[in-house]
Amino acid sequence: MKLLHLAAVIVTLSLSPGHAQQQTKNVLAWIDEHIMCPVFRVCNNGQSNSTNMNGMNFCTTSSCVAEKFTSSGLVPDVISRPPTEILRLEFGSKSVQLGNVFLPTEAADAPTTISWSTKPNELYTVAFSDPDAPSRSDPAVRSYKHWLVVNVPGTDISRGTTIVPFIGPGPQQGTGMHRYNFLIYRQNGQVNNVDPMDGVDAAAKQISDALIDQLYGDQPDRATSMKNSVNWSPERFANKFGMGAPIAGNFFMAEYTPS
Repeated sequence: MKLLHLAAVIVTLSLSPGHAQQQTKNVLAWIDEHIMCPVFRVCNNGQSNSTNMNGMNFCTTSSCVAEKFTSSGLVPDVISRPPTEILRLEFGSKSVQLGNVFLPTEAADAPTTISWSTKPNELYTVAFSDPDAPSRSDPAVRSYKHWLVVNVPGTDISRGTTIVPFIGPGPQQGTGMHRYNFLIYRQNGQVNNVDPMDGVDAAAKQISDALIDQLYGDQPDRATSMKNSVNWSPERFANKFGMGAPIAGNFFMAEYTPS
């Protein structure tokens, strides 16, 4: 059906030479949206974004971003509705491209570039988490909170309120690939009085905390850090403060790598 539709558009072009230029753009846009993006995973919304290894623009249209979040399982494992915009993320010279693989050391520090579409005088929340903790097959502490900044004016994270400082990925040996995801939420005003339990599954956390005490009872600082990060949901946190669905997102994959 898609090929028939494309053929019909091409015939229309031949019959309407006066509008050929505009219709050519329409055909190319249709090919991007309905063939190149969903079939070949090569998507482009016309913006100048990072490129993949072949020099082609990676997935950027809203439908393609949604497809990537859904096919990866992040919808519904982390969020019930996918973001509509690609979040531009770079760690040094390497860009995040909706599921490409990183070494944990490549993302040890906060991204050097992070940007999304903003509106004047609005505040945003940045969330980075790992739903595959300790593993995707046994996500007992889903999700692990790696970074949380609220009240970000525009994209200036340095002026936001840091709730959890950036923690790089640390997948454990034998736990397979982890889906490290970044989400941007538009706030409905200032977020104040954030409690450590905001966004936490209290029942699951009670079980996790007991296990952490057993495993790391002799490392109180590490135990406390882990307790403050486990069984957290960015969506549950966003709902608590009335933010709705994420407006932008991106993710990479990483697994344990011997140092």
